Amino acid sequence: MRAISALVVASALVLSLAACSTPSPADRLAGDLASCDSSVNPGTSSDLVRATGKGEPKVDYPAPLVTKRVERSVITQGEGRVLRSGDIAEFQLVQYDGTTADTFIGSSWEEAPSMITVGTGESLLAPLFECVPVGSRIAGVIPASLISAEAPKGATAVVVVDVVEGFASKSEGSPQLPDNGMPNVVLSESGQPGVVIPKSDPPTDLRISTLKAGSGAKIKKGDTVVVNYTGLLWKERTIFDSSWDKGTPARFVAQSSADAAGGLVPGFAKALIGAKVGDQILVVIPPKFGYESGTAPETIPDGSTMVFVIDILHIAD
Repeated sequence: MRAISALVVASALVLSLAACSTPSPADRLAGDLASCDSSVNPGTSSDLVRATGKGEPKVDYPAPLVTKRVERSVITQGEGRVLRSGDIAEFQLVQYDGTTADTFIGSSWEEAPSMITVGTGESLLAPLFECVPVGSRIAGVIPASLISAEAPKGATAVVVVDVVEGFASKSEGSPQLPDNGMPNVVLSESGQPGVVIPKSDPPTDLRISTLKAGSGAKIKKGDTVVVNYTGLLWKERTIFDSSWDKGTPARFVAQSSADAAGGLVPGFAKALIGAKVGDQILVVIPPKFGYESGTAPETIPDGSTMVFVIDILHIAD
C-alpha cells in the first residue's frame, strides 16, 4: 500500500513539475509566431528572391520579376523577438529594380541601421516586418506603382532586409508612484504621453522622476540610446518637440554638452545616465541645466524651463 501511495505521489509531482516547466525558446518562438497575424504574406514573386552571404547580401531573382501586390517571404528565420504592429525594427536593406536582374537601386549597409515602426505609418516597408523574428532576413516585392504614379507599368521594387534588432515603442516597465509637484502624465493606447503642467511656478532645481521602472540594462555615459520622448515648455504649456509626432524614435549619445561638443543639455543627459531600458522618465529641466543663452532652438525661448517624458527603449551596440 505504501509503495502504491509513494508511486501516486511521485507521479503527481512529475506532472506538477511538467505543468510548471518553462517553455523552451523554440516553443516560445513557435507560440509567438502562431499568435501573430500579418497583413503581408509570401507570394510566388517574393518566394523567387534569393539572398546569400553575411553582411550586405548577394541577391538573385529571375527577371523580370512582376507582382500586383506587396509580398513578403522569409529567407532566413531569426530566433529573436517576434515583431508586432507598433514595435520598432532596426534594419539594413538593399533594393533592386525587378525589371532586370542587376539594376541596383541602393543599400543602407554603409550606415547605421535604419528604424521603422512596424505595421504603421505611410512607409510601404512597415508591413513587411509584421510577425518576423529579430535576426531574420526577408525578401519583399512591391509594385512600383504604389511607390510612384510615374513608375513604368509592371515595374517591381525588390528589397532584401536584415532585421537587426526589435523592441517595444513604449516603456514596458512597472508603474511607480508619482512625485508631488511634478506634471501629470497620461498615456494613450500607443504609449504616447499627454502632459498636464501645474499652474504653479516651475522648480528651480533639476527634478527627475521615474514613472515606470524597467528591468533592462543600465545606461552608462557614452552609450547610444534609443528613446521616444515628448518635450514641453513649462510656462507656455506647449509641446516644442516630440519623436512620437515624427513617427520614429530618436538616437542620442548619453553625454552632456558640458562634457562633449554636440552633447545633450545637461539635465537631459543626467536623466538618461543611470536609468534602465524600459524606464519611463519625467524630468523638469530649469534653465541652469538646459541650453546656454543663445544656443536654444527657435522653438525654445531663452531661460525656459523644459519638461520631458522619455521612454527608454534600447541601448544600441
